[in-house]
Amino acid sequence: AEIVNTAKRTGAGVRGPVPLPNKIKKFSVIRSPHVNKGSQEQFEMRTHKRLLDVVEPTPQTI
Repeated sequence: AEIVNTAKRTGAGVRGPVPLPNKIKKFSVIRSPHVNKGSQEQFEMRTHKRLLDVVEPTPQTI
């Protein structure tokens, strides 16, 4: 939002933000250090991507 506001204020056109596909990495970790392989804990790390197109940027925008 801050990038879009700055670009618009300096006179550049802005297209977006366009949502792109998210990446999800999943990890399974054994809870116990010794036994019980059936008892696992799941974690996930999500990466959200957006595309922002600045049209006709002015020198002040850059």
